[in-house]
Amino acid sequence: MLAHREIVKLLADQSHQATALTELRQSTVALQVPLSADMASSLGTSLRRLTPFLATVVDVIGSKLEVDDDELKLSRVAETKQVRKWLGDDWSIMERELWQCVVRDGSAYVLTAWTDKGPKFCVREAYNGVCGAGVAEQDGEPLYGFNTWQHDKTSYCDLYYPERIEKYIKGSSERDEWTPRQDTPDEVWPIDWTDNDGQPLGIALVGFCIDNSDIADALQIGRDLNETMLDMLAASRTQGWPQRYLKGQRNADVLTNELGQPVISSATGRPIRRAVHAAPGSIMLLSDGSEMGQLTSSKADPTVLDKLLELLSFVTSVPSHYFSGQWPSGIALIQGESRLNHKIEEHQARLSSGLVGVIRLAMRLSNFFAGTGLDAEQQITVPWCSPEVETEDLKRERAAFQMDSLSKLVDTAKSIANQVLQADDLAGIGRLLVGQPGLTQKGEVVGTDSKQLYVEAGFAFGF
Repeated sequence: MLAHREIVKLLADQSHQATALTELRQSTVALQVPLSADMASSLGTSLRRLTPFLATVVDVIGSKLEVDDDELKLSRVAETKQVRKWLGDDWSIMERELWQCVVRDGSAYVLTAWTDKGPKFCVREAYNGVCGAGVAEQDGEPLYGFNTWQHDKTSYCDLYYPERIEKYIKGSSERDEWTPRQDTPDEVWPIDWTDNDGQPLGIALVGFCIDNSDIADALQIGRDLNETMLDMLAASRTQGWPQRYLKGQRNADVLTNELGQPVISSATGRPIRRAVHAAPGSIMLLSDGSEMGQLTSSKADPTVLDKLLELLSFVTSVPSHYFSGQWPSGIALIQGESRLNHKIEEHQARLSSGLVGVIRLAMRLSNFFAGTGLDAEQQITVPWCSPEVETEDLKRERAAFQMDSLSKLVDTAKSIANQVLQADDLAGIGRLLVGQPGLTQKGEVVGTDSKQLYVEAGFAFGF
């Protein structure tokens, strides 16, 4: 059992990244922020919700990470079907949430429990100083995992060791300390987490890590994009409309009385300013020597915004068509997503070990709670869906390329056949076929006639 000070120290040691995680998570939501006085005056509001540009990056990368459940393979075929059933029920539902947390924070965790229907998987975000999960390691091996959360100002913390589970609770008062917790009156403490042979079932919390967040290097770009958007809106509101002016009138910018003196506001003690409002059919009376004019309106320039989006695409490897909506087609799409797909394949390699750990844990829990005889140490192959995008244009281009290649191959065979028929020499067939790509490597002739040519490689070309 851990004392209060030990739990406090444990959570404090794991909270070094709390500020960074808070910043990462805020960048992917439409956070409402106050505006400066000048900006609020231009936009007509003191609050504004930021545009979460980095949420697009998280969504694009996370959506390309998908396990191909139907192709999952274990050494034992009969057990493969059982594991596929587990992943087909709960896993597919929470998989998208898990990968988005990993892409955004750099790490996330899966808590596995056993129910009457089988294993239950729950996603836990990385610990942010208040709530979340984490795994303590030594020499690259996990020692224990922890999961903490708050409810009605009461704090809860569960510690997962390979052979036991310890639960703690802490009240809302600052003087309250961490004490052991029992969720039911007859629950044993700590919870035994071993099988019938006394062997540990394993840490119930499994980590999925890619070392670093995919949006950490783009946080400043996200801020710059929102500031640029505000500048463009402010310019549109203040200078996008025609600005009219009066020249030559006394006190033209303030309201005046019959004597031409400014009218003073009782609230501010200053002259009341006025604006010129021109409406259809209105008549304006100007004094002698006065002149009315209009300033040229300006348009918001999106150049800076476009450059920042290009920079965001370069830093995150997410192609610009995900931000602009102008998608390329065919081979250009494959080339445009090559860097992103390479990053996805690197993530797949790092995340496969975590998924294998979850499957092995579920198999051990099944053996203990359901009495099955699954081999939790057998080889497990985790297949991933291809990150490449298949569009109709790309399919048509590939089909056209294949038809063109086949047409060229048939034309080559026809040319060879015509030369052979003219020579009427079987020895010449071998000489002509040697070195012809796509036909045969040996050039050995099986048979020939005036309508069809057969070669050893198994190709048959009808003329």
